Amino acid sequence: MPDNQERHYDIRKLNRLFALAAVVLLATMVAMFADDYSREWKQFQKDFRDLEVKKTRAKAAEEDKKLKAEKDYTGAVGELADAQLALGTRQKDIEGIQTEIEKIRAKYDLADQRGRFAKAEYDAVKYEYEEAVHKSAADTPAIKARLDHLGEEIARLHGEVEELKKEWDTKNQALDGFEQEIRNYDKQIKALAKQADLVDRKLGKIDPEKMSSASRFADKVRDLPIIDFANPNYKIKQIVLRDITDNVNFMRVPKVDRCITCHLGIDNPDFADAPQPFRTHPNLELFVGPKSAHPMEEFGCTTCHGGRGRGTDFISSIHTPSSPQQREEWVQKYHWKEFTLWEDPMRPKQYVQAGCFKCHSNETPIKGAEKLNLGLQLIERAGCYNCHVIDRYKDWPKPGPDLTKLSAKSKKEWVYRWIQDPRSFRHNTWMPSFFNQSNSRDPESLKRSQQEIHAIVAYLFKNSQEFEMVPLPAGGEAKRGEELVSSLGCFACHDIQKEPGEEKLTAQRLRREQGPNLIGLGTKTNAQWVYNWLKDPNRYHPETKMPNLRLSDSEAADIAVYLTGNQEPGFLKGTLPPIDEVLVSQITEDFLKKS
Repeated sequence: MPDNQERHYDIRKLNRLFALAAVVLLATMVAMFADDYSREWKQFQKDFRDLEVKKTRAKAAEEDKKLKAEKDYTGAVGELADAQLALGTRQKDIEGIQTEIEKIRAKYDLADQRGRFAKAEYDAVKYEYEEAVHKSAADTPAIKARLDHLGEEIARLHGEVEELKKEWDTKNQALDGFEQEIRNYDKQIKALAKQADLVDRKLGKIDPEKMSSASRFADKVRDLPIIDFANPNYKIKQIVLRDITDNVNFMRVPKVDRCITCHLGIDNPDFADAPQPFRTHPNLELFVGPKSAHPMEEFGCTTCHGGRGRGTDFISSIHTPSSPQQREEWVQKYHWKEFTLWEDPMRPKQYVQAGCFKCHSNETPIKGAEKLNLGLQLIERAGCYNCHVIDRYKDWPKPGPDLTKLSAKSKKEWVYRWIQDPRSFRHNTWMPSFFNQSNSRDPESLKRSQQEIHAIVAYLFKNSQEFEMVPLPAGGEAKRGEELVSSLGCFACHDIQKEPGEEKLTAQRLRREQGPNLIGLGTKTNAQWVYNWLKDPNRYHPETKMPNLRLSDSEAADIAVYLTGNQEPGFLKGTLPPIDEVLVSQITEDFLKKS
């Protein structure tokens, strides 16, 4: 029948359009659920469960083997079997005692019941007697006789109950004697097998081969799509730190770390050799462990490592590669890309100890942070804070020596060559080389550097103050000086090492090397200055770390002669470049223009 209604659309086309839209919506929802269900971390948790089952099986086998090798355990098992066999042979005796116990119990219950009835009747007669006495009734003596008779009956029944109770206890003790030995052995076996039982119990919960059919079926059902919102095996795990907050959209909210969703073995020592992300955290006694100074439940992960704790995949948690090679590996394996919108990315492995400084900035050394300790000591020793603003070292003294009396200590020629190239004199000096760098080795720059060094030397010696020195006593012996240097503990802070050694630079070595290497000291200064320095170091440099050793005149002279006998004559070979007044004026003009 034709449709005569007027419409602005064709209903059949509209139905087809709605059907198509419904199919697209259904497909979109299915795709959405599939994408949400197949999360990256779920596969990690499945892999971890397989690894956990494998390790637990191995541990169960090891515990079982250890238990069987335990002499106390095998002895207790054998003695338990003997006791059970002996108990079986005496089964008739046991059954006889149990029968006697039942008979005694029946008699006991009957006697007890009679006693209760007698007590009730006694109470009633007692009341009747008290009323009769009160009213001076004629039958008072008869009631009193009944009351006395009931009292005697109660006493008799009470004695009978006590006798039956003793007999009952005696029979029970005899019965317990048959089974006490078995209970003792059973208790001993359970105590020895406690660890093995714990492992077996854990295996029964996670190993499909140990589970019942119902448990395996329930495990599969609880992880199905949509149903898995209730209590799935595979779920996001997180640590909420109430005392540590993050700034999220202008609000302070508790820090949430979900790193343990993938790093499942992080606090379990059994996974020390497992592949990542399941490997145990290093040094559990100090980090992560429940008895450590930094338990995971209180500190989380991102507090120290950085990164985005709410992320649940490799990219959104802001992992940072440790090298260009690792970056390429991650791009291929995880499709890694840089996450630029997070202010605190995860620290690369080689810089992970930097997180310790957040809480331990006032501690030296910091336990477990050897690389950080070395870095802090390098900053202190190299004097980085003299050029760079570092609040921690705001009022620290300068690490270099006092130059106000330089003319008394060294000659201009030595100072020029020292400034020009410090390492050509002392290979392990902390004095930086400002000249002869890779960007200033062209002929014009070299000429300019020579004149700048001349200007520095002229300034230092023009402003050098006088330093009155007492004469060096005659008769100083180098051999005795060498013996004194070795015996007085000078090598606790100094070295006399002419060639670079292979000793690794460590925080401990930096703490030990408080003074400079004494190689070539006779080229740098003279015996008279060393003598005066040894007698009273604070007179030359009030803030020096060098202690006053309270040496006698002869001891100080011997050491001065010995130390200055060590020279580097090759350091002063050749003539210094002449002073170019025109170039010096040009350099001065350039500096004045900049200022």
